[in-house]
Amino acid sequence: MNQDFSPFVPGLPSPPPCSSQEHRPPAASTALPPQHPRRHVLLHPPRHCQLRPLQHLQEQPSALRHHRRVGHQTSSESWGIGRAISKIPRVPGSGTHHVGQGAFGNMCCVAAFLPLPRSGAINVNQNRYAMVSAIPSLVLASGNRVESVPKLPLVISDFIGGVEKTKEAIKVLKQIGAYPDAEKAKDSHGVPPCKGKMRNRHDISHKDPLIVYGTKGAKIVKAFRNVLDVEVANVEKLNLLKLAPGGHLGRFVI
Repeated sequence: MNQDFSPFVPGLPSPPPCSSQEHRPPAASTALPPQHPRRHVLLHPPRHCQLRPLQHLQEQPSALRHHRRVGHQTSSESWGIGRAISKIPRVPGSGTHHVGQGAFGNMCCVAAFLPLPRSGAINVNQNRYAMVSAIPSLVLASGNRVESVPKLPLVISDFIGGVEKTKEAIKVLKQIGAYPDAEKAKDSHGVPPCKGKMRNRHDISHKDPLIVYGTKGAKIVKAFRNVLDVEVANVEKLNLLKLAPGGHLGRFVI
């Protein structure tokens, strides 16, 4: 990952002169890998409060819910006390099943919508803070199986950009020790025990790991797309919904 947010986000600490090493598989090279200076973005402290507001951007917007009179286009009034029913306003009239039902309340059918889907522009600095908070997050604290990974953050050489077959992609994951985490995400698939099954949410699973490639590694997209729960992202087009799915920090990023 070569993207550096330090010129855009104030208050980032200064990086050490030399830290992270570049990992190569044993068959690729026998010499010691070169050392590179650690990026500012890897030293930024995680801030959970910056991620949650941005996760609402994936909600489906609705124009009807933002109308100022939605749910209030009826002359409903309360029936008062003494009828052994709640004092919420009731729909007047006769001849239909909707008569006598509650109105204006959030719990009523065909009533006001609350809460509304959040939409609108996000502050640029807030988006950048959320992005840099999701990159250096704690991987071990999230329960990822990275015990066999030689070093974190894990940076591998450009040889992976030439991988085109899925069997080669799985072999690379096994060489760098990231395949156990991919198997954990594969075994985590299940059916949600709620009404989400009736709303086209039939499957729940963990999302790990995420492979970030450079401008010359577009071939690995086809190689890793058939590996279950392993996603690929371009370093120039990082998406916060992939770095922190569901607003949770700690995704294993290669």
